[in-house]
Amino acid sequence: RTDSPLDANLILSAADGRVVASNGDYYGRDPLIDFRVPADGEYVITVHDLSYRGGFPYRLLITTRPHFEAIFPRAVRSGERAELVALGRNLPGGTTSSAVNDPPLEEVRFAVDVPGDLLSTGGFRWFDVPCDHSSQSSQVSWVLSGMQVRGPAEWASVRPAAVVVVKEPVTIEAEKNSTRDQAQRIELPAVVAGRFDEPRDADWFTFQVPADGAYYIEVYAERLGARADPFVVVYDKDGNVVTELD
Repeated sequence: RTDSPLDANLILSAADGRVVASNGDYYGRDPLIDFRVPADGEYVITVHDLSYRGGFPYRLLITTRPHFEAIFPRAVRSGERAELVALGRNLPGGTTSSAVNDPPLEEVRFAVDVPGDLLSTGGFRWFDVPCDHSSQSSQVSWVLSGMQVRGPAEWASVRPAAVVVVKEPVTIEAEKNSTRDQAQRIELPAVVAGRFDEPRDADWFTFQVPADGAYYIEVYAERLGARADPFVVVYDKDGNVVTELD
C-alpha cells in the first residue's frame, strides 16, 4: 500500500521464542496480525520478505487504535444522511457483532451526511489509498463516485473505509436469505448493500424483469477495499442457470 515491492510476512513470538501468531497477504501483499494479549510480558515481532529479498522499505505500525474490518452498508444514496455500521476492534462503545469472526468483531452505529455533488462531478473523496490491496490498483476506486468514511470525529486515527455513492434507493440485504426459497424480493433498478456474515453464506434475491432486453448485474467488492471474492449465478423462474459471473 506504500508502493514498496516487499511481499511482507509478520511473525509474533513470545519471549521464549514460541510463535503466537503469523500473517501474510491480509491487505493484498500486506500482512496484519490481530493480537489479543494473553498476559503481560515481552513479545517479539519479526518482519521479512516472503522470499527474503533485500532493499525494500516498509512501515510497521503497532497500535491499540480503533481498527475497521468493514463498514456496512457500502452503498449510500447521494445527498442523504446514511446510517452505517462499523465492524472492527477497539471501537469506542462497541458491542459484540453477530458477524462470525475469530477473534469476535465489535460493531458501532453512526451516521454520515453524503454530499450531493459526487455523482455530478464523478468525484471520490479519500483520506488514504482507496484500495486495500495495492496502491497500484487504487486507480479502480478513482473511477467510482464515492467517499471514504472514518466513523465519528473522535476516531480520526482509524483507517478509513470506502463507500460508493449512488442515485437510486439502496436496498439492505436481509437475512435469512441464504436459500432459494428464502430469496429476498427486490425491485429494479436495484442497488443492494449486502455482506457475508458467516462462512458459506450465500445471499439469494428474486426480481421481476418488466421487459426483454439486456440487463447488467455487477458486484463491487475489491473495488471498495473489501476482501470478498463474490461469485454470482442467475437462474430463471424454473431454476435453470441463465449465466454465471466470476
